[in-house]
Amino acid sequence: MGLSPWSVAPEMDCWEIACILAGYEPSEVDSLLKHSPEFEYQVADVFVWERQIVEAVGRGDLEAETLMVYRCPIDDEHGDRATKRWCSEPVGDVGFLLTIFEPHDFKMQLRRTEVARWLKASGVTDNDIPKNFQVIPKPHYPAEPYNKPLHARRRQTYLTLIEALMLQALGEIPDEPYKTAVRLEVILERHGLMLNKEPIAETVREIQKARGEREP
Repeated sequence: MGLSPWSVAPEMDCWEIACILAGYEPSEVDSLLKHSPEFEYQVADVFVWERQIVEAVGRGDLEAETLMVYRCPIDDEHGDRATKRWCSEPVGDVGFLLTIFEPHDFKMQLRRTEVARWLKASGVTDNDIPKNFQVIPKPHYPAEPYNKPLHARRRQTYLTLIEALMLQALGEIPDEPYKTAVRLEVILERHGLMLNKEPIAETVREIQKARGEREP
């Protein structure tokens, strides 16, 4: 079975699903039955799948999005000219409706991902699930390494921001990096944060170097 509209459809009709599970294109089955109704026996497995799907929804094993039943509207049930038509019904009533109607009297919309889940829960292997119900995994891109070199402009931005915050907290930046580190350690601990003196002092040195590069 080649590429078809059902390869990308997020939802499908119960009959379409039954055709695909039986190995047919829905359009091919519809055309066959339209022009040669007597050949129903050739696609008998489609009707079997249709019954399985409807009964699974009735048991609660499979979840349908919408449900319609080919029936006489309530207002016409006792009329002389009652005409059947598709009527919307609550999905939760499938179990009860199955005691009154046949599977071919139902129209249901089901999400293809839900169909795949039901098939897997029923013991069907991934290899046996038709491609129209298989979800194509998104390509996986490896995470960027944490040690990726920081861009020069981004680094300069960070240092400028840190410098401004240090000036706000300390009023000035002492020339001695370790003396500044001690004072910053106290501020960090006050906010429940912890850093060793060495990385703080190294950051102070970088800021001092950046300031020197900015000064004429």
